[in-house]
Amino acid sequence: MSTRQLYRFTATAGPWVAGYRHDPAAGTIALTPEEAELDLLAGTIVPDGTPTGPIAVPGAVVVTDRVAAIRGARDYDFTVAELVAFLAGSTLGDELRGTLRDGVAPDRDTLAKLSAALDAAVVLLRAGIATRAPASALADKADAGANANIRSLEGLTTPLSLAQGGTGGRTADGARAALGLPLVPGDPGLPEAVAALYDAWVSGLPVWTGDGPVPVARGRYYRQGAGGPPVQAQ
Repeated sequence: MSTRQLYRFTATAGPWVAGYRHDPAAGTIALTPEEAELDLLAGTIVPDGTPTGPIAVPGAVVVTDRVAAIRGARDYDFTVAELVAFLAGSTLGDELRGTLRDGVAPDRDTLAKLSAALDAAVVLLRAGIATRAPASALADKADAGANANIRSLEGLTTPLSLAQGGTGGRTADGARAALGLPLVPGDPGLPEAVAALYDAWVSGLPVWTGDGPVPVARGRYYRQGAGGPPVQAQ
């Protein structure tokens, strides 16, 4: 609850054990000749779906007591029992029904435990979260598979594949090999990759048969004859 106010007073006369009229400018209270404590609950109640402002409801009253609340320009007069019935039918019904009876005399049905009921609602919401396994089993692990424990990348049993967004290798050398990028001496397949690149480069060079000027600019490469080696133009 956001706010709780405690009003303690002694009544001198009145037809009701407790009646409270909430007005921004003034309030009226009538009690039977007995001392009472009213734990006022501030909240919003909309039984008919129309907009409303905050109202205050007595907490320690009997079910036949009447509560009058001003909402805008209209008055609403209802018994505490009717109020409890409305609240019990709301989404907090289960929480209210359990807490309205705790620590109360048998002949009384009150709203004194509503604040605790709202707190209990949070607990119930948390408890209602569905899981497939106990929290201890889900704390650090995936559901199944070779990489069930994924607390850190170092703990991977197998490296993430390319399809999984990984490199396919646990080390830099392994990753380059999996990606087809053997770029460092010592990488598996590097000699073959270099030879293939050289052959592709040579096969794409212009061929000069010896007639006329060379077919490339100075500093560029060409082949002297169909099977000749690469030559840099001077």
